[in-house]
Amino acid sequence: DMYELASADIATAKSSNAGVKELAAMIKTDHTASTAKLKTIAPTEAADTTLPTEMDERRKGLIDNLNAAPAADFDRVWLTQQVAAHNEALTLLNGFTDHPDAPGLTALATEIIPKVTAHRDRAQALLDAM
Repeated sequence: DMYELASADIATAKSSNAGVKELAAMIKTDHTASTAKLKTIAPTEAADTTLPTEMDERRKGLIDNLNAAPAADFDRVWLTQQVAAHNEALTLLNGFTDHPDAPGLTALATEIIPKVTAHRDRAQALLDAM
């Protein structure tokens, strides 16, 4: 969620495309909500796991690429990243959909999958329309 939230903020600031801005707002809302839910569930469902407090180097690099993208290329770069990032998120979430030892995480993953799929599909549609 950290990458999605940071990239949504950048898209809101840098894009002039109404569709991109709308998707960024949706991503910001949905990923803020999923982060809050995860922070509530994780202490009991994954007590031995520490949630990250900052992005890994790869995602920091993606953010750097967004910040450096020229205005003419920004929307394409951002949308391409969103499709890839949301595909990665779906792979991760689908891995949690059958964990009887962590029913709260399973329920959260199941709840989030349709939203992440919608984000990816909207990003792909906007990209295809370019």
